[in-house]
Amino acid sequence: MFHRTRTIAGAAVLALTMGGLAACAAPASNGAGSDECAPSDGKVTLTYWSWIPNIEDVVAEFNASHPDIQVEASSIVGDEAYQNYFNALKAGKAPDVGQMEYDRIPEFRAGDHLQNIVNCEPVADLADRVVPWTYNQVSLGTDSLYATPTDIGTLGLYYRTDIFEQYGLGTPTTWDEYMAAAEKLKAANPSISITSFAPQDTSTLQGLVWQAGATPYTYSDDSFVLDMRSEAMNKVADYWQQMIDKGYVDTAATPFSPALYAGWNDGTIASYIGPSWMDFLLQPNAANTAGKWGVLPLPAWEKGQASGGNWGGGGTAVFAGTEHPYEAAVFADWLSTSSEANEAMFSTGGQSASLAWAESGAYDKPIPFYNDQPIFSVFAESADATDTSFQWAPDQTNLNGYLQDALSGAFDGSSTIKDAFATTQSKVAADLESLSIPVEEK
Repeated sequence: MFHRTRTIAGAAVLALTMGGLAACAAPASNGAGSDECAPSDGKVTLTYWSWIPNIEDVVAEFNASHPDIQVEASSIVGDEAYQNYFNALKAGKAPDVGQMEYDRIPEFRAGDHLQNIVNCEPVADLADRVVPWTYNQVSLGTDSLYATPTDIGTLGLYYRTDIFEQYGLGTPTTWDEYMAAAEKLKAANPSISITSFAPQDTSTLQGLVWQAGATPYTYSDDSFVLDMRSEAMNKVADYWQQMIDKGYVDTAATPFSPALYAGWNDGTIASYIGPSWMDFLLQPNAANTAGKWGVLPLPAWEKGQASGGNWGGGGTAVFAGTEHPYEAAVFADWLSTSSEANEAMFSTGGQSASLAWAESGAYDKPIPFYNDQPIFSVFAESADATDTSFQWAPDQTNLNGYLQDALSGAFDGSSTIKDAFATTQSKVAADLESLSIPVEEK
């Protein structure tokens, strides 16, 4: 549920991450070791690292029902998780399984740090049991499998129902309608912004290009393909550049900041484009506005078009070097799709990658903070409409940092979001080429 922009950027990490990619630009069909996957003899103990709160209680349920597979869970701090993984890998002390966000899986796969578990019987039909696009995120679009998807962060539009009603803004279903609402609101009350949008909103921005059908990061047979200057990318860039230039958005309220929470509370920010898990931040940080919020599907580019984007979520990755890939697959699959695990992790909210959980009625629960709207049903519908082909770069950490740096110019008038996309592409390409990694730019 968290996402950093550049917590472990730097040449050392890049080199470690890219060690395997230099010999294999596109994600290959095999993990670091053998793809064989058979049950171990006797009782097995696995190590598992996660930043999910109270994960030990969830694991205790697994241990109770699987006497021959015992899992020792360790809590790690989210912002330090990946550095901890890299340190452990370097020291040969990585856990058997660990929590990992979707956009970080290609980096670890590129370094040959993940085990391909596609031949493990427990996950043989996993693709049929999870939200379709999530399987592509953990298989990297290949016939391999490096993790099991656990949670997702479908984007939606949180909005202040009282403000939208007071100023007659309607319920925008397209981006054109949303900009019209922004214009109307600014004209009626200049102190209120339709939403916030800052250079640090790189995750939101990439979720929006995902929704627009852009494919900025793909893999050919022999190279990584960068396409951050496509028509779809430019469409998103031009839209948000207009929102900035016309003063429709609050550019000072950065993600997770007191300024953002103040805007939610005092009504100077009327809506927020956020993932499903943002509910966990909105409710406690805007407690005085209970009953005044609702959630709409993300506005579409065309009237009636069903489309979704995503920010965050991830799965349970199996690390290369595990001596028990079969048992690791059993645990990872249970954590992703069992009713017991989903009940423990998502019964109070949040969005599971499990189709069975989505069909269980769990998302139909009215939520008082949103005037009893069952908001997760909105996010679930958007998840079904999310493009399944979107991928991430093999050096996404550095890419996010380059993008954030380049975006600053789009807010001070010295450049544009479109320029930021182009600049980021050039810098990522240069990084990869310096490591003799084949890269194709479009």
